[in-house]
Amino acid sequence: MSERVQQVNQLLMQEVGNYLQEHLGDHSGLLTITAVETAHDLKSAVIWYGYVGDDLGRVSGQIRRERRDLQSYINKRFTMKSVPKITLKHDNSGDYAVEISKLIDEVNDGTTDSTSSDK
Repeated sequence: MSERVQQVNQLLMQEVGNYLQEHLGDHSGLLTITAVETAHDLKSAVIWYGYVGDDLGRVSGQIRRERRDLQSYINKRFTMKSVPKITLKHDNSGDYAVEISKLIDEVNDGTTDSTSSDK
């Protein structure tokens, strides 16, 4: 990945994070930008966001509705010949990690219960 693409990724992560924090501040969970993948030609970028909270559907809907305004915001903030067209996608790896952690805890609790009953 070129240095230019890395710089654009970092700027997009910062600007999109700031925008979403300001415009979606009424949610009860934790919203983060987990990754940005900008094309080598800088014409498009996929922005991955993670959300931990009970209202994921509502927040995802708000993010979809804000996409055009977010694109306009990015277009004004970036002084590039071609500003990447952004696509927002939910990164569910955090949800997967929480689920795996719960399963490990259940297995450990089961092991602890069976060993304590043997005493």
